[in-house]
Order: sequence, then structure tokens, then C-alpha cells
Amino acid sequence: MRKLMQSPFENDPFCLLLEAFKELYPEKAGNFQAIWNPDIKDGFGRTGFGDGKPPLIELNANEPVVIQIETFAHELAHAAVGIEAEHGKEWRKAFDKIHDRYEKLCEELFCESEEWGKSEDH
Repeated sequence: MRKLMQSPFENDPFCLLLEAFKELYPEKAGNFQAIWNPDIKDGFGRTGFGDGKPPLIELNANEPVVIQIETFAHELAHAAVGIEAEHGKEWRKAFDKIHDRYEKLCEELFCESEEWGKSEDH
């Protein structure tokens, strides 16, 4: 799997979701690939599971970013629990854990920072 560029933005929501996933599922963190796919016509995203291959998460590149963030969390839950879990209890538990940790990271970054509000307009 190729090494992808990391975001230069501290507040990148996709990186924050990935950080939540890494904390909760460290053994699975490097075992998937995620891409934006402009050719998806029938949904927000999908996770493919190939024989002996890491899961491939595809997000619909035509959807607004706010939708893609929720979709990425949804698909990360599939990557965490596997195809067999479908949208059952195990998947729901993984999704809730990822979402809750993401929310906590956002809270820590945006609500508890003393740097908030210390910027200059140019």
C-alpha cells in the first residue's frame, strides 16, 4: 500500500476521524485504503473487502464534505468489524465508538484550546 500525504491542517475532519479510529482499533489502522470516487452514482460510499486484500473505503466525491465525514465514520466502522457484521449490533457499537471519540477530539481541539481566537486577519 502506498504512503499517502498527511493533511497539513490540524483541524482536518478526516484526519480527526482517522485519529479516533487509530486510537480505538490500532491493529486495523494501517490495514485499509480510502479514496474519493467521483464515479459512485448509487450512494454516499462503500467499503470493499477483497480476498486477502485490505478493505477499500470509497467516498462519493460528488457529495458535500459534511456528508463525506459521516460516511467516512460509517465506512471506518465496516473496516473495524468486517463484512460479516453488516449493519448489526457489532457494527453499530463500532460506529458509535468512532463517532464518540471523534466528537471528543473535536471538543478537545476546538473548545479547550487557549489559542482559539488568537489570529490576525490579513
